[in-house]
Amino acid sequence: MIDLNNPVATPFRVNWGTDPVTEYHYKTEVFTAADGSEQRRPMNRYPEVRVRYETCAMTAAHADRIDGMLPMLMTSAVAVRDFRMNGAGRVSADGSSFIIRTWSASWAVGVRVVIEDDDGLQEHTALVTGADPASRTVSLSGPCPEAMRGKAAKIGSAVVASLDDEMGSVRHTADVEAWDVSAKSFRGLDPIGGAPLSAFPFPHGSKDGVRITARRSVHGLDYGVGRRSEVLGYASMTSGFRTYQVETYQLSQTSKEALVSFYCGCRGRHKSFTAPKMDPSARFRFASDILVVTHRSGDVSSATVNLAQVIA
Repeated sequence: MIDLNNPVATPFRVNWGTDPVTEYHYKTEVFTAADGSEQRRPMNRYPEVRVRYETCAMTAAHADRIDGMLPMLMTSAVAVRDFRMNGAGRVSADGSSFIIRTWSASWAVGVRVVIEDDDGLQEHTALVTGADPASRTVSLSGPCPEAMRGKAAKIGSAVVASLDDEMGSVRHTADVEAWDVSAKSFRGLDPIGGAPLSAFPFPHGSKDGVRITARRSVHGLDYGVGRRSEVLGYASMTSGFRTYQVETYQLSQTSKEALVSFYCGCRGRHKSFTAPKMDPSARFRFASDILVVTHRSGDVSSATVNLAQVIA
């Protein structure tokens, strides 16, 4: 039986040159009431998380370690980075905590993290049991191995997942080998904070660079709550709904966390919300069951989000 409470920390080190991707998948269904109104309801409270990225071994020792561990990893629960939160710093002398060099993420209690060295030879996974922004210290549920204590390392949020398919590798040189990592979470992602904001977190003209495209549709409404009352034809009143595509292309670490948390809370609980900079008088819902976030680096990401106006 696979033990989900004790996942294996993987030796996969991300190749940031290939832009890792994290997808958050909900499953919803649409039903129509007797008065013609439609409603989309969530079938799962927390979204499934799917992660795809390339890992690259830059030394023969790291490559041999991955090859040796793969048979076990393919049949075990593994702790795979989901790239919501990233940081760098060092492990404490006793291994019970991690001191982050720059505090920029919301390291909430209960979040699973993976700590890894730069050589691909040591890694550790644990739950966050305490977080102190003043000292930039994250306390861990289990101590890091002795080989990591007091040394520089990286830290990142993770999900308990299974690896998909067979992981084929490509050898570029005698010492450089790469694998494509594809993983799917077991339990999904519990929304951090449960959408603490009441409005969509990315207004037009924000510092992170947002492009908004609006389109009015008069076709059937299959998300949100509202009466279908389109009247089509020449010189007739046309009732429809507006859809927005919001593309963020310079998404900071804190903004990425806000977007993921907001999406998980609103989509998972079937909430509507406001987007004042788009239409101050309207309410919106997410128009897709999937949120895709592309990670350009540890601090910069991009995402495309589809919103639909709720018809009252």
